[in-house]
Amino acid sequence: MKITRRGLGLTYTVGILIALGLVVYSEPLIILGVAMGLFIYASKLTFEVKMVVKNKLEVRRTLSKTSLFEEECLDVDIKVLNEAPLGFSNLEIIDEHPQFFEVEDGNVHAFLRIPTGGEAAFSYSLNPVRGRYHFGGVRMILRDPYGLFFLEHHVDLKDEVRVYPSLRDAGRERSQIARGISVPLGLGHQRFKGGGMELAEIREYVYGDEFRKIEWKSTARLTKLMVKEFETDTQTSLVMVLDASKTMGVGPVGHTKLDYAARACGVLSKHRLGRGDHVGLLIHDGVDVFFVKMGKRKDQLYRILSLLGLVMPQSQGKGGLAESLENYLMDFKSQLTIIIISDLEGFKDDFVEAVRRLCALRHHVIVASLSSSPKWRTGVKRIDEVLLRLYSIGSEEKRMGIEKLRENGIPVYEVEPEGVTALLLGRVEEMWRRETHG
Repeated sequence: MKITRRGLGLTYTVGILIALGLVVYSEPLIILGVAMGLFIYASKLTFEVKMVVKNKLEVRRTLSKTSLFEEECLDVDIKVLNEAPLGFSNLEIIDEHPQFFEVEDGNVHAFLRIPTGGEAAFSYSLNPVRGRYHFGGVRMILRDPYGLFFLEHHVDLKDEVRVYPSLRDAGRERSQIARGISVPLGLGHQRFKGGGMELAEIREYVYGDEFRKIEWKSTARLTKLMVKEFETDTQTSLVMVLDASKTMGVGPVGHTKLDYAARACGVLSKHRLGRGDHVGLLIHDGVDVFFVKMGKRKDQLYRILSLLGLVMPQSQGKGGLAESLENYLMDFKSQLTIIIISDLEGFKDDFVEAVRRLCALRHHVIVASLSSSPKWRTGVKRIDEVLLRLYSIGSEEKRMGIEKLRENGIPVYEVEPEGVTALLLGRVEEMWRRETHG
C-alpha cells in the first residue's frame, strides 16, 4: 500500500495544524488536526480490509482470435468479477497489450465500479502487425474512495496471438493480371508433355483461358464462367527464398522490408496453390534456416503462412543463405522456379556462385532486390552526412553484386518494398502463360 500525493498533503496538514495549535494554544486547531488524523487512519483501515480481499477479484481476458491476418482487427474483452464481500469503486484496470499493436477502438485501460458480487467489463480493438506476440498481465490499481491510498496489483495473464502476412492485395493483383498486364520475364519456354486428361480443378475464368476449357455445367450452376484446369497445365514447382536477416527488418513497424516480402510470399503462395502448383518456402534469418517442403495439399498455404508469421530477424549475417541454397535446392532433379527476395546488402561472391549453379542446373531463378534508399530507411527527407556516406558505400557494394548476378544471366529486378508483390505476381503469371499457351 502506498499513499497518494493527496494523502501525503493531508497528512502534512494534520501535523501542521496540531503543531500550530500547540504553539498558539488553540484548542480548535488541535481538535481539527486530530479529527483529520482520525479520518486518515479510518480510511487506511478500511483500505487495508480491501487489500485483504483483493484476491477475490477475478480478471479474465478474451481474445476474438488467437491467429489472424494483418488486415483484421483483434477484439479484446476484459471482465472483472467481484467475489469479495465488499464493493470496489474507482478500480483502475490497465491491460498490457503488445506494444507494436495500434489501438483501433476503445482504450486499454478503464476505471470500473464493481458492486459486491457483481462484475464489470470493457473492450477495445487492436490493429495487429505480422509476427508472434504475447499479451502481458493486467495491472489492477485499487484506491480508497477519497484518493488517499492506493495499491497496484499485477494479475498474471498470458495470451499469445499469431499474425499472418496480409493477403488483402491478392484479389487486386490477380484482377490486374487477369486484364492482361504483361511484363518481360526473361525466362525460356517450358512446355509440359502429356494429353492433359487428368482434371486438376474447376476454377473461375480469367482473361486468356481457352474457351474449349469452359465447364458449362458449373457455369450454369454458379452463373459465372468456370473453366477446367488439367494436371499437365498446372504441374510447376515454385520455391520462394526469403532473406530474413536484420537488414530486412529496417523500417517502421509493420512496414519493414521483411514485412512486405512476407506479404509477397503469402500472396504468391495463395495464387499459385490456387492454380495447382507445388509451392515451397526457404527462409534464412541470419542464424537458422526454415524450410517448408514443396506441396500442394490444402494445408500447404497454412504451413507457409504459419512460418511467415513467426519469422523475425536474428542476425545481420547473410553467408548462410548461400549455404542454404546449396543444401536444400541443389539436389532437385525436376526443374524449379526459384524466387529470391532480399535487399542484397552484405552478400559475398559465394551467393552469386550458388545462384549461378542453380541456373546451370536449368532452374529458373528470379531475384527481387528490395530498395534500401535513405528516405525509405529513415522516413524523413534529410539525413546527416555520416549516414549518407555509409549508405553510399553500401549502395556501391550492392550495385556491384547486382552487376555480377546480371553478368551471369540472372534476372535481378530492383523494386521498392511495397511494389514487390505486384512485380512477382506479374512475372510468375507471365511464365505460367508461356508454359501453358506457348
